[in-house]
Amino acid sequence: MLKNYPKEVRDRIEKIEKLRDMGHNPYPDKVERSHKIQEFVIQTDFDKIDNEAVVNKPASDVSLVGRIMFFRDFGKLAFAKIQDDTAAVQICFKKDVLGEQSYKLAVKLYDLGDFVAVKGQGFTTNKGEHSLMVAEHMIACKAIKPL
Repeated sequence: MLKNYPKEVRDRIEKIEKLRDMGHNPYPDKVERSHKIQEFVIQTDFDKIDNEAVVNKPASDVSLVGRIMFFRDFGKLAFAKIQDDTAAVQICFKKDVLGEQSYKLAVKLYDLGDFVAVKGQGFTTNKGEHSLMVAEHMIACKAIKPL
């Protein structure tokens, strides 16, 4: 039956099965969100944040939910842009912070169009972009069809 679907759709369905095999629900009933993205960006005083401390050990004081619109993996660090109905923000997945399994889950099983719930702490990247360093993450809704 799956062979009638395009390869990208078949790959995403396989990722759903992998998530389930790992004990993750690709369609949870609810997820936690403390801020909409625009609130997070406006309310966070990025100038007062110790970026080095956040990059090495972020707190889980902010919970955001958004759709992945961009994803780039650099091996031990991955960047994504998530968007909700108010704004978009960059999020960072760091292998040293998340651990091997959690990092691999994000970079191997998340796709453009997926909704994710992330917890972490705000910081500013070396290039000056306001971002969230992810301390915890989960799939909120796995997209079967690409954007």
